[in-house]
Amino acid sequence: MVNAQFFTFLGALTASVNGMFRFDCFNNLVIDRVDPIVFPGKASGHLHVVSGGNGFSMTATGNDLLKSSCTSCPIGADLSAYWVPQLYVKYRNGTFGIVESHQIVYYEPRPLPGEKVYAFPPGLKMLAGNPMLRSPGDSIQQAAITWVCLDYNNPHPEQQGIPNFKCPNGLRGQVNFPMCWNGKDLDSPDHKSHVAYAEGLDGGKCPDGYKKIVKLFYEAFYSVDKYDSEWVNGKHPFVLANGDPTGYGFHGDFLNGWDVNVLQAAVDQCADKNFFNAGECPPLSATFKNNPPAQRCTTKRQIVEPIDLITALPGDNPVTTAAPTPAPPTLAPGTCTITEKVNFESNDVGNVQAPNPKACCTACKKFSASTAFSYFAGTCYCKSKKGAVATTSVVTSGVFA
Repeated sequence: MVNAQFFTFLGALTASVNGMFRFDCFNNLVIDRVDPIVFPGKASGHLHVVSGGNGFSMTATGNDLLKSSCTSCPIGADLSAYWVPQLYVKYRNGTFGIVESHQIVYYEPRPLPGEKVYAFPPGLKMLAGNPMLRSPGDSIQQAAITWVCLDYNNPHPEQQGIPNFKCPNGLRGQVNFPMCWNGKDLDSPDHKSHVAYAEGLDGGKCPDGYKKIVKLFYEAFYSVDKYDSEWVNGKHPFVLANGDPTGYGFHGDFLNGWDVNVLQAAVDQCADKNFFNAGECPPLSATFKNNPPAQRCTTKRQIVEPIDLITALPGDNPVTTAAPTPAPPTLAPGTCTITEKVNFESNDVGNVQAPNPKACCTACKKFSASTAFSYFAGTCYCKSKKGAVATTSVVTSGVFA
């Protein structure tokens, strides 16, 4: 939860120019099977490529990021962490190789006339996209995830899913984050419902009770032309680390590590002329680096495992063009009791994505300490015990006998 002092400070500032700014991160901080938002304290389900502050870890919080000694991005006042799934090429010989990438980050205030745009609150966590998707959709949540094939001689529009034609000048994955926040929660059980999309991806009215925050937009750029010889029968050879060859399951995570005062000043004072050189925006100039430091900012991998030129994706994710689902429950009748509209308020021992609550009966068994679960928005929150029971209309829970 956020205290009232945060809004007291922000409300004292006057919105003015609301120009956008962007920056290229110098390098990747780490490539690791870590996600402190969805899988805190344990290996995540798939490999991510991370940019930002070196306080990043599997247990990182916003406060941990603020203690970073460096960032792989150019603004010293921004120690946030930005991550997306790693892209692989599947070679003709069946092995998977890492596709090199770099990340570009955009900050885009999108106010309505007279509307205040707020900086992210300290420690905000957000996720955009759904790693389980394998098909296109019409929702704004799916429209927020796109790809662009870069071909300067034959330009292509952005599209959902990885394009199945060659991209001589690169391939770009794009993530549009929500620009509305409920004003109180830094996270939510699904890591999404505390924020919301406005009426449109590029602006509009927020849902009632939500405040307008600066829009965050990622571009993950991949040099893919070197793999043209790996195409088979006219099909591209690329697959995301979550086992997705379609690209519909691309997604992005964000953990706020900004000096919030600086970010709010940038939101209020940056002008469109600063778009391609954020260092010219006065609030950012003091800590902006135009050139990479002599020593790159990186951090060590926490999950030590082979990640390049491998025969199976890290985490043993199968490559599938259909939405992956856990195996159906095989427990004897009566060994898993499910109750709708209740939440077990106890510590999670792990999270597993699943199509329905019944699947949690099997999926949570992968955690030996799990004796119960609560299911919300496609995720089983596996519990070490039943714990306190709270009534809710959106959560279903279960207990193992």
